[in-house]
Amino acid sequence: MMRSVFVLTLVLAAKMVSAEGFALVTADCAVPITVAAGEPEFVRLAAEDLASDVQKITGKRPKLVTDGQVPAGVCVVIRTKAGGPWESYRVSTEDGRLVIEGGDARGTVFGVYAFIERYLKVDPLYYWSGREPEKRAELRWDSVALSSGAPSFKFRGWFINDEDFLTEWKESAGKRYIDYPFYSQVVNHDVIRAIIESLVRSGFNLIIPASFIDIMNPPESAIIQECVRRGVFVSQHHVEPLGVSAFSYFNYWKARGKDLKYSYFSHPAEVREVWRAYAQKWAAYPNVIWQLGLRGVADRPMWHADSNVPQSNEERGRIISEAMAEQVRILDEVCPNQPRLMSTTLWAEGAVLNQRGLLKIPEGTIIVFADNSPGWKWQRDFYETPRNPKNTYGVYYHHALIGGGPHLAQAVPPNKTFELLRAAQERGAGEYAIFNVSNIREFVLGIAATAEMTWRMEGYDPDAWLDGWVGERFSKRQAEIANAYRIYFNAYQIHDLQKVPFLLDGNMFLAGNKALLTMAEKIRGKRIGAGASTEKMLASGGGDDKKA
Repeated sequence: MMRSVFVLTLVLAAKMVSAEGFALVTADCAVPITVAAGEPEFVRLAAEDLASDVQKITGKRPKLVTDGQVPAGVCVVIRTKAGGPWESYRVSTEDGRLVIEGGDARGTVFGVYAFIERYLKVDPLYYWSGREPEKRAELRWDSVALSSGAPSFKFRGWFINDEDFLTEWKESAGKRYIDYPFYSQVVNHDVIRAIIESLVRSGFNLIIPASFIDIMNPPESAIIQECVRRGVFVSQHHVEPLGVSAFSYFNYWKARGKDLKYSYFSHPAEVREVWRAYAQKWAAYPNVIWQLGLRGVADRPMWHADSNVPQSNEERGRIISEAMAEQVRILDEVCPNQPRLMSTTLWAEGAVLNQRGLLKIPEGTIIVFADNSPGWKWQRDFYETPRNPKNTYGVYYHHALIGGGPHLAQAVPPNKTFELLRAAQERGAGEYAIFNVSNIREFVLGIAATAEMTWRMEGYDPDAWLDGWVGERFSKRQAEIANAYRIYFNAYQIHDLQKVPFLLDGNMFLAGNKALLTMAEKIRGKRIGAGASTEKMLASGGGDDKKA
């Protein structure tokens, strides 16, 4: 995220922000960093990141003062002045001191990271990009001035989904009790800390930290704890109402000696019991955005898990609506008289039922429309759903999707993402934006672009941003490299009917799996001899070895 686009730089132009020079590190010393008394832990963690980055660049680590005592002389002061716009901040020099001040505590944090990126030149996604800041003997500037009002999107976040590489990359943090590929172990907690640090450095304030997370399993609960330490909002996968997936449900009842079908239609009392138990666990954490809804096993419709579910769309819509109403009643019991944030994601059948007016979504819920998975267009319900003033609206966007979309390489250019986010704002869905980022590393370009867009849509220029992104990462032939990116993004074949890219790596993944399954079925069915070679099967296209 290059703050140059969305941060308003004020040099000699704003009366409230001074443009005095400041020296953070000289040949002799690094000035101390003081955090105001009463600041939450996540502000102190941002201050520690600032001190660590200074040390990484200069070899000198500033002293961190966290008791609120402002030392005499030159120093950095980090503080919150409550009552400002949502997550706003200003960075200025006052009486020889560098002051980083937020309109709320998260604004203070984002002010710290804006200063780090703009003046220390630290890539917010350095952990994934491998870009280290340039070494410098001194950190001195003729002027320091940054300011930002409230972001364009109130809630801006990552969904860690299809995280097959993250789970296998480093030593497991524990076992997961789930019958699903690539989800047998918990992502290493050092990696989780790196993820959440990257998220806040990039200016995001929301995370869905894993797929099918089970808060009853201590190693998975620790993931949530790491996220809330950073002061961000934490939410749940769209198949996890109140934090419950089908796998959590199975684990809950297995521990009680029961093997029950996951079905709100056939076992409503048992499902409600699990919802309540999990809601009580989640309610212990601040800043939860509760997911409402009803889906089946894995990421499938509920009727795939229970053939007794009625077949009409009207009845299915009624069941889902009743489930959401019951989830709200459970929240009323578990966390009464507390501020509450709720969302429901209109994915797959949810989008269809909503488009037909068959869902009754509780008032006050953030209604989240989804894209078509490759992140190329919004689905029809986004355009056709009347906006209810008693709800707010947002969007779910895929940078990544393991099946049918990009998973190993960025496929959608920033100008297309911007087109969709601008439509979200224009059509009243600019409250919330969650981005499926999968394993993160493959999508640093898209993540950096959306960090800027969601913070400041006004004035954002996708082409200028791409040029700047390339310019910061390549020292020579920058125009040619930027053009190469544009050629790459334009190279994907567009489907004649759907008008979206295809032959993405996710498409090829599915096609390869299908071919292997077909081959395996033929072997099991003895349609080819057990001794036949793979080469022979491939040469024949996997078909029968017949003579013309």
